[in-house]
Amino acid sequence: MFVKCKRIFPLLMIICLLLTTVSCGKKKTSHSETVKESDPFFQSSVKEIVVSPEFKKKAQSFVQNEATIVGNSVVASYEILYEYPSELKNKMYNLYEASAKEIVEVMRLVQESYERGLVIFDFEGNPLSKIELPFNSEIINLFSGKNGEIICLVEHIDFDTLGSGRELLIYSVEGLLKESVKIPSDSSISPRKILVTSDGTLILSDYGMIGFVSSKGEMLGMVEDPDLNGNVVEAGDKYYALMSSFSDNGLIESISFSELDLATYSLKGERKKLDATIGNVVSGGDGKCYAIDGNGIHRVDLSSGKLEEIISWNSTDVNYSNFDPDSFQIISENKSAFIRSSYETDKVTGDMVKKTLAVSLTKADKNPHAGKKYIDMGTIGIPSDDLLDYIVSCNTEAGNTARIRVRDYNTVLAPDLSYSQRQTILSDKVYAEMLSGKGPDILVNFSCFSQFNSEEVLVDLNKYVDGANGLNREEYFDNILSAFENKGKLYQIPVCFDIRGLLGNKDLIGERSGWTYSEFTGIVEKLPSDVEVMSEIDYKDLLERMLLDAMLDFVDYSKKDVYFDGDEFRQLLTITKEYGTDVVQSQDSYENGIPEFGVEEEQVKDPLMRMHMGKLALMPVEIYNLYRYAENRSILKKKGIYVGMPSPSGAGVSAMPVLTLAISSFSENKDEAWMFIRGLFDEDSQYTYTSSLGSIPLHRKAFDRICNDTIEDNQSLIEQFKHDGNHFSAMPFPETMVSITQEDAKGFKELIENASTIMSTDPSVLQIIEEEAAPFFRGEKSVEDVCRIIQERTYAIVHGR
Repeated sequence: MFVKCKRIFPLLMIICLLLTTVSCGKKKTSHSETVKESDPFFQSSVKEIVVSPEFKKKAQSFVQNEATIVGNSVVASYEILYEYPSELKNKMYNLYEASAKEIVEVMRLVQESYERGLVIFDFEGNPLSKIELPFNSEIINLFSGKNGEIICLVEHIDFDTLGSGRELLIYSVEGLLKESVKIPSDSSISPRKILVTSDGTLILSDYGMIGFVSSKGEMLGMVEDPDLNGNVVEAGDKYYALMSSFSDNGLIESISFSELDLATYSLKGERKKLDATIGNVVSGGDGKCYAIDGNGIHRVDLSSGKLEEIISWNSTDVNYSNFDPDSFQIISENKSAFIRSSYETDKVTGDMVKKTLAVSLTKADKNPHAGKKYIDMGTIGIPSDDLLDYIVSCNTEAGNTARIRVRDYNTVLAPDLSYSQRQTILSDKVYAEMLSGKGPDILVNFSCFSQFNSEEVLVDLNKYVDGANGLNREEYFDNILSAFENKGKLYQIPVCFDIRGLLGNKDLIGERSGWTYSEFTGIVEKLPSDVEVMSEIDYKDLLERMLLDAMLDFVDYSKKDVYFDGDEFRQLLTITKEYGTDVVQSQDSYENGIPEFGVEEEQVKDPLMRMHMGKLALMPVEIYNLYRYAENRSILKKKGIYVGMPSPSGAGVSAMPVLTLAISSFSENKDEAWMFIRGLFDEDSQYTYTSSLGSIPLHRKAFDRICNDTIEDNQSLIEQFKHDGNHFSAMPFPETMVSITQEDAKGFKELIENASTIMSTDPSVLQIIEEEAAPFFRGEKSVEDVCRIIQERTYAIVHGR
């Protein structure tokens, strides 16, 4: 079983994946797999790369910038800004009296206050050498040379001419400058990737163009094609350009490649498509090309475009999130290295601090986890940094007899699909896969898909919540757990959530928490003629919001029946048509409650300010932290009230799932899966997780801690602005800054405690409704005709499952 781990794991995933087609035949029982000694495994080494400069004098700031891998070394760039000398400060304060020559001199002195350079490390994180660049050189990017050289792209400033130019500085790994190549001044190329050929020709690749530059800085030739995506790779003694083709809706449709002709400086031969739309393709040190995605590293066959996996991330105990695709060094199929970033919150300043980590993988003789059971977890995209930290911690914890195996479905995504199409394919295919017994043991973030909430597919988690290794409901927002139930069964448990609904002006709509369609219509029809009912929202968005709170009122999954031909659904469509718009105009003025100074009342566009002035009755809102709640309160005072979207039941605000987990009914590892999930819910885990993600924790004490942190940070910031007010006289702080209090925290908690429903949908059903409702919104069909068609089509979908 799983030992409870203390690591935390934010997960922010976007629902946009396509699964392999799965047959919906006779139900099958899931068969658990175990790790074999012969299963491939790669030992990992992870070392933090820290630039520790020797400050020459007092510094204002220090920044460690990007890093990359060059041969057997790691190269990181840095920048120090030293404190300005008093002479320079005086000149800066009197610039308005300065001549052009004096201004240039100030610019030069400012640049002289910077120190920029590179530090070269070994893979253990030990610094080997340092390169200090000229003060007037700004580092743009780092690349690896053909024979392990360091190529540094810099921008030079010439203070005599006030011009600038780009140059490639090529260093040995010992830090010695070997040569410098100026990029022709008439070139518009800003290289994303640089390769060096055997004769010293530089291939500079940018979006839409590739330039060929000699070692003397002469432009030899240029290839221009709008499909060029900025990437070039080397395989053997040949060079290839990568291209992206786009569909009509602007999404990547395919990735292809074409050989570069170094004799004519052009593309030659036909384009060949990759089997997958993986844009992260790199050159290997063994003369081959490799592609990296959320499932692992794949060898690319440039003769056919086919991919073959050589390293699965599940064959490692390493966090692979936030990797830099350009940093990958595939030395061989048994050894590779890359750079990834990790982020932590500074306990003193509260700022997010970036850590640079060098990761190396080496194939082991045998798998050290042999005998452990696999628990499959289905994710959408690469899991977040902290989630992978947690998975690695659990997988390596002494005493654990199971091992999490992540399945990233995003890697087989057909990218030229719209968002709604992706959701539809996602829900239908995964639903069929789960019913067949081939789905993962743990399903992540499917609670918004209504059709999954069934014992046919998922386990009722209430028996685990109330079991021996369960949760004390008094420590949590139990009303949120209840809201996630379907007919008393908890199929998907929320780790964290947001609150969504409508924010209203109480003076206009009265005291209420929710309303039916008829109640909503009766109230808004009595509003004064100069009051707008709802902030501008297009038909599709409003329709989705209305249905997210009401889908289960119109679809009965236990009976496999739908109810879209009744009066309540006709009212829903009529309200959407009446208060939605065809096109939403952009807002040019301040948003988020900041007053629009100097703007006439009738010209104010910010919805919150219009509501404050009594010109707007309602606006859709998402409340995911105390600041958002307090911001609304500070503008509306006692006028503000939160109310649910109109619905058949008249329910109040709803909980929007941010991260949920579920266990397959077919899993043979249910208890182990629950112990993994249980590690999400202790107070410290909930606090850390939701702090970094910016959502609402289920744990009450974690919620209180986050609120207290928010109040302390807010008051500290206000005091800082008061203290530094003379330096920020042009800013409207602190007078208009939101002051957050414990009363706000109390009100926010009460809002959460009043949520009694969740937002969920059925993408296949929603897609039909959107398609068929559009003619009604355009005035081309009656509401009766549209509802009849929707009823017929959705019944066929739901009944046929």
